[in-house]
Amino acid sequence: MKKRGRHRKPLITIQSTKDILIYTFPSVLMMIFTALYGIADGLLASLYIWTDALSSINIVYPYICLIVALGVMIWIWWSASIWEKLWEGKETEARSSFTQIILTTIIIGIILSIISYFLSWSIVKFLWANEDLYLNSFKYLKVISLFSVAALLQQVFQMFFITAWKPKTWLIITIFWWIINIVLWYLLINYFHLWVSWAGLASWIAWSLISIYWIVYFCEKNTPLYFTKFKTKLWELLNILKNWSSEMVTDVSISITTFLFNIIIIKYFWENGVAAATIILYFQLIIYSIYMWLSNWIAPIESYYYWEKNYHALRKLVTHNLKIVLISSCVLTICSYLFGKYFITILTWENELVYNLALSWSIPFFICFLFAWINIYTSSFFTSVWNDKISAIISIIRSIILTAIFIIIFPKIFWISWIWYSIPAAELLSIIVSYVCFKKYRKTYKL
Repeated sequence: MKKRGRHRKPLITIQSTKDILIYTFPSVLMMIFTALYGIADGLLASLYIWTDALSSINIVYPYICLIVALGVMIWIWWSASIWEKLWEGKETEARSSFTQIILTTIIIGIILSIISYFLSWSIVKFLWANEDLYLNSFKYLKVISLFSVAALLQQVFQMFFITAWKPKTWLIITIFWWIINIVLWYLLINYFHLWVSWAGLASWIAWSLISIYWIVYFCEKNTPLYFTKFKTKLWELLNILKNWSSEMVTDVSISITTFLFNIIIIKYFWENGVAAATIILYFQLIIYSIYMWLSNWIAPIESYYYWEKNYHALRKLVTHNLKIVLISSCVLTICSYLFGKYFITILTWENELVYNLALSWSIPFFICFLFAWINIYTSSFFTSVWNDKISAIISIIRSIILTAIFIIIFPKIFWISWIWYSIPAAELLSIIVSYVCFKKYRKTYKL
């Protein structure tokens, strides 16, 4: 039997809750900027143009989420595969795989750009844009479709810093990236007077600049991974298609739920309802991202302890992390109710109808922040200990099946406003699934 190679010493040592906080703080701060960057188009469109612009962007958002999910799918597989090779000392093989995956990502991005550019009209029609939003959504999608390569590369490259445990480096890059986006947006709207379709170029130009930076970065031979010659291995590419990680399922679920929300809300409230729903879903994106990054940034260390069969350290790490996420969920839920109305006020920009809708819908919706962390952390934990099957099952049941069912049936059984109880209900029921899975494998991981 082939002997598995191991590190001589851990890359990072976690001994207490304080260590986790010190390690994850740059990650959480980085996440806030990343989340704000992800919703930058909508935020700035609402501030500088009008809430109709926010609605137009949200119509296209499910399609963007699918592109992000594809990038996550590529990263999840190659990060596990490549870093396993590095741990075993197979550096040449790891670099070869890395180069092949990046080249494949570029090819996939080019194909996506061609498809989305020429089928923009059909895609927007499928996404249920009404007459008032249709043309603007179409123009916005046509512009951003040109940058699919940059979007995928950005998603794949950023995960290198997660897997390499370099949160501070990625934090600096993210802040720089965010500033570029804000400055470009301001110039394109205030000085060139472009509407949201072309002003959206700011976000995608920023992505392109960062992607170019990363390409140059990995051309230098001063990192564990850099570009090199490689032999095409078809089985590695096929393995990507088999990967359904919890992170990818989460992005797919955001796409599906946003799509379902848009269909139902636009039927009853038109573009004002879509704008109000967008604001609430943006708020969810920020809070859920905090939970995900608190869980995912500690996941490589959980993987390391599991890899080394250091179950005592793994159990201690899980205990500390659960305390942090539990306390964070209580604080974030309280802050959401106390300060959520100010976030809504900023985005509605004197549109009283959108403000009233968003404020009334947020009251039942924010309950989900109190329960979501349990399911997010459980799913992340099973990913970190290489049990992708259970991780994906939890995410699919919680994020897609239960959420979609409740979104569809709640407005029919009750009133339309009950649609905002769908996600809290899905999170609450999913705790049962998470508990059953955790209890079943507790002895396996000696927790």
